Amino acid sequence: MGFALRDGLSFCAAGDRVVFLDLADNRYFALRTPQAEAFRRWALGNLPTDGDPSQLLWLERNNILTRQPQNSRPASQSMPDVQVPRSKIDVSKLRPMIAPIVHAIVARFIWSRRVKRWPLSRLLDVLGPSATSATLNDSPRNEAALKQMVRAFRISDLVLGSHDQCLVRSLALVATCRKRGLHCKLVIGVQPNPFAAHCWAQNESSVLNETPDRALMFTPILVA
Repeated sequence: MGFALRDGLSFCAAGDRVVFLDLADNRYFALRTPQAEAFRRWALGNLPTDGDPSQLLWLERNNILTRQPQNSRPASQSMPDVQVPRSKIDVSKLRPMIAPIVHAIVARFIWSRRVKRWPLSRLLDVLGPSATSATLNDSPRNEAALKQMVRAFRISDLVLGSHDQCLVRSLALVATCRKRGLHCKLVIGVQPNPFAAHCWAQNESSVLNETPDRALMFTPILVA
């Protein structure tokens, strides 16, 4: 018999802690040291210690792992897959256009209402096709369209504010980009001490609505 990570959980190793995001319960939680160390060894396929079986059974009893005919290790399957943030798209000299700005503001209002009413699992369900399945085109025309959309959302920050709005801003930007076939990922990251969570939109290694230095302060726990 083996184990698998329970559906609806994503995780990351942030510092010396293993942090989970439970989409079903809309919450974060971290493991204590014995369970965290056993989970790390199991997830990475490392040799277990004598105490690991009892710790893995504890994780099963607490609905973190589920029994499987054989081990289904999540290290290569469930850990977030996203490039390291290295740059920020420069749109400071781009002439703003009215239509994208209106779309950005409307999207912000729509997603603000959704975030207040819906759990994260439902928000992700309606976000739109993932970046891997969306129709991607790196043509100059699409690059220009992406820059114009980023410019519009930065202007929406001036109109609607940006403080404590990272989830709404990022969901709205990613959804709007995907509707136009533009490459964009939603990244949720955490930092352990003190615990904090953050969210941003990213295209390859370019952060769209945050600075790379700020994004690098957080370890990705979910990429959608």
